[in-house]
Amino acid sequence: MADIFPSERFEGSLSNGAASVPIAFVVSAGEDCRLVFDVEPGGRDLGRMGFGVGATPGLEMPEYALRGRSAAGNTITSDSVSIIAHGHSGQGHTIGIEAGEATLVVPLNEPQDQPILREWFRSFKSFRNPVFETPLGRVVVHGDAKVPNKDVTSGYVAVQAPAGAVPDDWRQRADAFLLHMQRGIAFAHGGRLQVPRLDYIAKDESCTTFYAGEPFRSEFPVQHQLNHGPILQTLVDRYFDHGPLPEVLWTALGWMQSDTTFDELRYLTAMTALETIIETELPAKKGTTVPKSDFKAMRAELDKVVAASALSDVERNIFRQRLAGMNRKSFAEKIDGLFDHYGLSRDDFGGNAIGSLVKLRNDIVHRGHIPDDVDAWPMIILVRELITRILLTAIGFEGKYRCYVGGLHDRVIGNAAPSAPSPIVIAPPAAPTA
Repeated sequence: MADIFPSERFEGSLSNGAASVPIAFVVSAGEDCRLVFDVEPGGRDLGRMGFGVGATPGLEMPEYALRGRSAAGNTITSDSVSIIAHGHSGQGHTIGIEAGEATLVVPLNEPQDQPILREWFRSFKSFRNPVFETPLGRVVVHGDAKVPNKDVTSGYVAVQAPAGAVPDDWRQRADAFLLHMQRGIAFAHGGRLQVPRLDYIAKDESCTTFYAGEPFRSEFPVQHQLNHGPILQTLVDRYFDHGPLPEVLWTALGWMQSDTTFDELRYLTAMTALETIIETELPAKKGTTVPKSDFKAMRAELDKVVAASALSDVERNIFRQRLAGMNRKSFAEKIDGLFDHYGLSRDDFGGNAIGSLVKLRNDIVHRGHIPDDVDAWPMIILVRELITRILLTAIGFEGKYRCYVGGLHDRVIGNAAPSAPSPIVIAPPAAPTA
């Protein structure tokens, strides 16, 4: 991929809400999609802006608003600029800046009647995926076959509105759909997908928003990069047939995809993901030992016993609080309830497997480390496998996926046997738009 935006000079202003100073700067973006600002030396006001950037340790650094226009009519705006350096030379006062998010608008020579929204990814690998026709328009997912390092911007998901009149809310609906796709593709990819760039091409301008951020490693992909078609089809069908996945399931995926080399953190974040699903998705009746109506009478009798005891008020309140939680199932029982709730296979989770998962979690939480006699890695893989089955079932996927329990191999989930690959329609990669 060539440079996204070659060097161009802008003039404008930098402000902090209380003051605004004129500023001239050169902007460029290489193939890594990272914006680089080279600020020209300025006068005393620019120096004061830089000198005033100091902050008290422990408090947030201030952010600034940047506005600029080039001689060619291109504009750049950002409300998340940080001053990262300041100084003085024979040419005047100097500052260094960077932006957490910045939007570059370039006029088009020819109007784009059917808008395009495209979200780019770092380190994403894929291969000749089908093109999907949806109510929002044509959807394309593209990825490079080879990615030399995780910082490379190597793929995207895009949607183009169908021919005809474009609804006023098309952009809003397309944004929501691409968020759903980005999360689902990250799940298949086996790691968080950092989005460095978002393109919106419509009417007479191309609007590109750049996002700062670091890439993440891929580990334990659910689908091989050469076979993304089935899960992409499932994600599209799920969204337009049943709506987006509950937000909490994507939150759980985020917990599971923590980028760390510490096994204790890997395990605790995966178990936190599981607990998040339990506490929000498992029906209340499946989280209690007996129905709440039956327990209500039982608790009333127990409350009478506590009230009639010789306990102090503090002790009595402690017992009452414990009575309130008596009917809750244990964490292990709630995990077991997920299998019935989602209709999951219990393969690999027989015997005391669930109890062992909970015990290791408690050991790490209360003792701060994995016991010496415990091999944590198989248990890390096991809890991730359970979350994978839950997410695949939730999006409605049926077919082959990659399982890592006992070593990498293919498994089948759902009622359908693996089907033959569907005919491939090659999606030509769209050229980057500055």
